[in-house]
Amino acid sequence: MQGFLDGLVRSTKTVMTRVEFGGTLFLVAVIGVLLTSRDEGDKSS
Repeated sequence: MQGFLDGLVRSTKTVMTRVEFGGTLFLVAVIGVLLTSRDEGDKSS
């Protein structure tokens, strides 16, 4: 049972790290898209 709990904690930490990493990448992508679309909007107007 102890080994199972250790594995669960370890996998949870791994998932959390991936979620944080993915969330950071997602934020960067969204900001990049917003900046790009805003620049294109300035050019067209």
